[in-house]
Amino acid sequence: MNDVTPKILVVDDELGIREGCRKILSSEGYEVETAGDGLAGFELFKERGDFIAVIIDLKMPQMDGIELVEKIHEHDGDAVLLVITAYATINTAVEATKQGAYGYIPKPFTPDELLLAVKNGLEKRVLSIEAKRLREDREKRLLEVAFERSKCNTIIKCMTDGILVINCDRQIVLRNAAASRIMPEYASVPMPFPLSALDCADMQTLIIKTLDADSGPLIVSKEIALGKCTYMVNVSPVIDPNEETSGAVAVLRDITALKKIETAKSMFVSMVAHEIKSPLAPNSGRFVYTTPV
Repeated sequence: MNDVTPKILVVDDELGIREGCRKILSSEGYEVETAGDGLAGFELFKERGDFIAVIIDLKMPQMDGIELVEKIHEHDGDAVLLVITAYATINTAVEATKQGAYGYIPKPFTPDELLLAVKNGLEKRVLSIEAKRLREDREKRLLEVAFERSKCNTIIKCMTDGILVINCDRQIVLRNAAASRIMPEYASVPMPFPLSALDCADMQTLIIKTLDADSGPLIVSKEIALGKCTYMVNVSPVIDPNEETSGAVAVLRDITALKKIETAKSMFVSMVAHEIKSPLAPNSGRFVYTTPV
């Protein structure tokens, strides 16, 4: 039990049953409230709002037990509802459980029968609440995963670098818009599709090297020409919690403009070096400054 005293409501139009249940349950440490009819019982339940179990007589004026079970169950699905009745039949028991009752106790009953039914009901309540909490936690985690996945997909789609994700079965399972622009011939190919379908031996070799690597994470890089452009392709493994490679990610960055700049720079440096090394020939027309004697 928690530090807070469990509270139980007894609803019965017979004073003897109400008081008898109150004494039995109070002797076991429960805090007990009573009501003489279904309507008063429902109003008290709504007013207090902290009863964990309700003992309900089936035959009562103003509101019978079946209706009270239905209303309380709609108000608080975690409350343990036990029907006590002298008219215990399979039909009434089935009807009560359909409306949300945990079980029923036929009159007359002993203190032990009452306490056992309450004890079993409260244990079921604890398990039910824990199961609900676990479901809510799971749903929350799934929502968080879905949100993170959506966020990652949005980021990947917006990247100007081409992105390819390859699983451990050597299948391409994700490509972003930039990758589709870089390799338009694969833009409409449904995923997943085999890595071997890529018509680029250099890229296949890089990815396979990463997938087959035995020694921890590594990034392999290579300049690869695709069409009229040159790309720096960096491939990194995806490591799972068991420190095993479960796939790879390839990033394709367009370095065509950079390569042109480097080529122009290299040509300029070569030209300057050639001019510096060339001897000054006489009568070459070059102006030569000499210090006057």
